[in-house]
Amino acid sequence: MKKGFLLFIEFITLSTLLLAKFIWSPYLTNQGETYITINFKTLDENIQVKLYEENVLFQTIDNINPGLIHLKIDNLKPATKYGFEVITNDDYYKGYFYTKDNKKTLKFVVYGDTRYYDKQHKI
Repeated sequence: MKKGFLLFIEFITLSTLLLAKFIWSPYLTNQGETYITINFKTLDENIQVKLYEENVLFQTIDNINPGLIHLKIDNLKPATKYGFEVITNDDYYKGYFYTKDNKKTLKFVVYGDTRYYDKQHKI
């Protein structure tokens, strides 16, 4: 029984490594006027990130180690559309983002939990 269980665990582990895909698909954080962070998690090898500025290849980043990746991109232009591709042996992701416009202000409302006191939270 124990030997069979260990073989099963070994099979699952090898299958995961052989069929490596994004564990966490790419997502963006820390977005500003001239920088952004691209985050993702993969066990796949040969990770490459391509960054496009207005549909023209702007930067290529190679030799990224597998695991949890937080890739900070600096020296971007404000109020500009950028595209990016994350390429591995077994997976591909394409996305885009806009950097913040340094001439405009951003207004937002932080609104908490409204499960209680419905009348007080009526908008």
